[in-house]
Amino acid sequence: MRSEANWICGDVFFRFLLVGELICMELSNSKKKKLEASKKKVKKVFESMKKLGISVEATVEDKEKRDSNSTYKQYERLVENYMDKVAADFGVVDITEFKHEHFMKYVNEAVEQWKKGDVSIAHEIKQLRAAVESFRVGTIKTNVFQKEIQVIDKKEVKKELDYNHVRRMSGASHTLSIGMEESKMIEAKILDSRSKHKEEALKAWKITTMTGGRLADVVDKLSPSNIDFNNNRITFETSKGGLTETVKLTNEETTYLKEVCKGLSPGQKIIRIKKDNGKPMKKDNQMATIRRIISVAGEKAGLNRTEDLRYKYRDNNGNSVWGTTTVHKTVSHHSGRKVFINTRFDRYCDMNEQEREKELQERLQNPKVKEKYERELGKIVRNEMYRYEVAIFLTSLDARHYRKDVITAWYLDSLCVEAQKRIDLG
Repeated sequence: MRSEANWICGDVFFRFLLVGELICMELSNSKKKKLEASKKKVKKVFESMKKLGISVEATVEDKEKRDSNSTYKQYERLVENYMDKVAADFGVVDITEFKHEHFMKYVNEAVEQWKKGDVSIAHEIKQLRAAVESFRVGTIKTNVFQKEIQVIDKKEVKKELDYNHVRRMSGASHTLSIGMEESKMIEAKILDSRSKHKEEALKAWKITTMTGGRLADVVDKLSPSNIDFNNNRITFETSKGGLTETVKLTNEETTYLKEVCKGLSPGQKIIRIKKDNGKPMKKDNQMATIRRIISVAGEKAGLNRTEDLRYKYRDNNGNSVWGTTTVHKTVSHHSGRKVFINTRFDRYCDMNEQEREKELQERLQNPKVKEKYERELGKIVRNEMYRYEVAIFLTSLDARHYRKDVITAWYLDSLCVEAQKRIDLG
């Protein structure tokens, strides 16, 4: 069992924050008390940010870019774990006394890991950087500390990471991208599972491949009242970033959702995993159960594999060189979201010009979507999108990422995109 300090965020394990009860044993009682008092104030900062709906980009007046509830909690735990690490390594227990040099110790450790081919470390260190920056903004906007607490110089951290080529790479993701044919293999293996919760896991998987719903949304925020069966729409309320998101469905997808909603009251959860005593499982336990069943299904389907990845790093002589590492790819629930995104891209590419233009114009009725579209157009010299680019833009809206570059880099099959591009360019 991992300690509270060695926690998992998505697929990433923050290995350089290996702390917990052992560190507390190394501190004097007075320092332990000061550390806990400082943690309580950090907790209050993030709780206040969540309550007020503010973040690095969001304000009390404009909450649209607020972080999700899970992100506030994620950042809080990251900062607390960082505090444990600084206390152990430097003996400093009050976060108001933390220095930029403390953080740079872990940046340098991350750089060394990167050189050895541990490419997932880029996401880890950047998540920690985001957490402490969020905390800094929180100290300004919530007034818990009655002053700004700047733990790091974020520009210097970025400069050091950029110099050493430490950056997130889509190829470093451990989540396997699969297509609809492989998705059907997952469905079959889920049904072959000996778990008594396999039916709920299958529902969660299929709903995500049809709607792109994130697991937390599918488990905790989805009931028949979220589905407009007459107009083929599904709505995820207060999803990632606190936004309410609506997705268009096909007739076939709506029919499936009607089937799984039979017998449910409007507000009853669609995913309902119960404990042996008949009581509902907690949300986190339900999610863990679904993840486990899907993971086993992927393994039994023989889909997991190891892939080579080329990456750049700075050697000890200061030269930029290329290295090769291996990344083990496995099926996870998030693979279902990639199925959804690639399916949507294919669907938009296959539309005739009139259908695609109608779809685009319908979306552009939303002023914020129009603003995003015009922003994307501004990046193109010719000031118009090819067919495949419109398909990517529409897919980004369905995926609720709203950025073409994110969808292209992290979700879409690059070979499929390139094939569609060649068609457009002749």
